[in-house]
Amino acid sequence: QPDEPLGRPLRRAGNNETHWAEGKVWLVNHGVLLPSESKPGRFFEGRLLGLSKAGYWTASHAELPVFAPAMFSIQLGAGTSSKAPVRYIAPFVAANMDHFEYHGTEIIHKFRAESSRLG
Repeated sequence: QPDEPLGRPLRRAGNNETHWAEGKVWLVNHGVLLPSESKPGRFFEGRLLGLSKAGYWTASHAELPVFAPAMFSIQLGAGTSSKAPVRYIAPFVAANMDHFEYHGTEIIHKFRAESSRLG
């Protein structure tokens, strides 16, 4: 069924159609943007003189690439509470990332948030 979660158990009584997928790992690759404080990533900027904007950067203790390969992973049939079987991002990148810093401005109000330690 298309509306069922990906991690659900694959077998049901009398149904062997998906047994071939049981235990296989599905990887979804993509790239992560890792902007620096000197060149922050911006995901919103208002049209009125740029007074409203929001962005982020990666705080790190080593130079990181601007783009890093990453992937979501799931073991098919392991259930919705299973943990990812493969690391999300390369060990070198994860080890050198401290946290993400998010910044926003809405006219005169400034906002800031920080993620927990990533590496």
